[in-house]
Amino acid sequence: MSDSARRTTPDALQPIHASQTAVDLLVGMARSPTTLPGWRSILSAHAPTPGRIVLAALACATLYAALVSLPPMLLLADLRWLGNEVGERSLLELTQSVLLATIVFAFVWLGWRSPSDRRFAVLAAGLFACMLIRENDALLDGIGDGVWQGMVAGVASACLVHAMHDWRGTLCGMARLLVSRAGVGMLTGLVVVLVYSRLLGMGLLWQGLLDAQYMKLFKNAIEESAELLGYVLILAASMTYVGGRLVGQRRAKSVLVPNTKE
Repeated sequence: MSDSARRTTPDALQPIHASQTAVDLLVGMARSPTTLPGWRSILSAHAPTPGRIVLAALACATLYAALVSLPPMLLLADLRWLGNEVGERSLLELTQSVLLATIVFAFVWLGWRSPSDRRFAVLAAGLFACMLIRENDALLDGIGDGVWQGMVAGVASACLVHAMHDWRGTLCGMARLLVSRAGVGMLTGLVVVLVYSRLLGMGLLWQGLLDAQYMKLFKNAIEESAELLGYVLILAASMTYVGGRLVGQRRAKSVLVPNTKE
């Protein structure tokens, strides 16, 4: 395909590529951690050396280990030093809200900077905004009954209507995420939050295990820490995908600019 044909092909019809992985980003930083060319080298044609790949993978594993250590450490802080029962005003709950707000911002940023991803990005931001509102239902119930349900209905409706205005573009954006490595992490995190944490936090399960020693604290601690782990996975996937899309589009623009000048 000629350069002019590439420039005129709509983005939605371009081949779907997997987004940048965290390993790719770390390899680029290892090559040149303080300058912009170091980031551009991520997408260069020269394959990284085996040593750099191993070091980048180890760095990535260390980062993930730190992230998955966050829920039990916060749970320990809640129980040991703050003396609460992992209720609505706990470090676990506060961190969940912060992570969800960060995820929402990441997709809003993607939609603002990338027109081709805008429909799907708004839909994804709306989904996690609804989850953020649900996480703060106790606070919103203090304002009035049914406030959080109304907010969720409004946000969901607005985002769905926006996405359906260009449903093909929305599907293309969704497909780009699902075929990427970040998409696997995203789906894993959603399953942990919506299914695993709920099943693990069933009162019936813990009553059967602890019998007369059952306390709601056990149920809350396990359910909320598992839920936070899911949000950590979703955050890592979101940042990886959004960063990869924006870096890839910046590279594409830098390649096209010299050709247009010619």
